[in-house]
Amino acid sequence: MAEGYQLKEYPSAPPQPPPPYYYTPQQGTPVNIVVVSEPTDSTILLNQHVEQEDYYLTMSVVMTVLCCIFGGWPSLVISAIAICVSQTAQDAAAAGDTACARKRAKISLILNIFSIIVYIITLVIYAVILAVAFTSVVGHRRCSHISCDVLGCVYVYYNC
Repeated sequence: MAEGYQLKEYPSAPPQPPPPYYYTPQQGTPVNIVVVSEPTDSTILLNQHVEQEDYYLTMSVVMTVLCCIFGGWPSLVISAIAICVSQTAQDAAAAGDTACARKRAKISLILNIFSIIVYIITLVIYAVILAVAFTSVVGHRRCSHISCDVLGCVYVYYNC
């Protein structure tokens, strides 16, 4: 072994913690003892299914898809806002704020109804534009062909 180094022996058991500190009251001082215990019979719930409300999110998404497919662009904005409001209603419900969740769900429902009304009005306007275009073109030229696409655009072909 090298000079200057000494071997230390380590104890086989870990060191013991210091003894607990006890408070001993003076004579004549009242002592209050509080015993806190947990209930002995506890029930553990596994796979608990909590019913979540939709808060009109499905209705908002369906209206958004309809507006994208069939060209109801004015009501698309309203239904997108309804999606955001219904999502905030779900977040409020998850946080336990049921009053706010109900309020926002009602706003989402109103926006969805307004979106449906605007969508129907938009489809009626498209139909009127198509009818006017069809009658004006057919009445003036007998040799034309009218074609419509999904978005409501009118194409007129002249074959004279």
